[in-house]
Amino acid sequence: MASAQAATAATEWTLAAAVEEFAVISELAEEHGFRLSMFGSVVRKGRGRDLDLLLSPFGSTEHSEVRFLARFGGVLKGTRLNVAHNVRAFQVEKSGRLYDFVFGGFWSPRR
Repeated sequence: MASAQAATAATEWTLAAAVEEFAVISELAEEHGFRLSMFGSVVRKGRGRDLDLLLSPFGSTEHSEVRFLARFGGVLKGTRLNVAHNVRAFQVEKSGRLYDFVFGGFWSPRR
């Protein structure tokens, strides 16, 4: 039981850890034409099982989910698709942590 608790503690996100990671992921997102935002339990409660990140198309840079995910690395753990809202989500595990990348065009990109 102690080892299961240690594994959970090692993979749980805190707000402080998310803030540290945010700048690096945000820069990568912008290189691939996306603006990055955080949402979910880590922001609301200060901790959570995964880090929820919204990537919205931004500017005139070509945006590519596939290239972003390839450069980010990690192991794909699951996908979700909401056709009605044009939203795609990919759960990725990297270095023992879960990231939930949600891609969607919620407003028109600026040109």
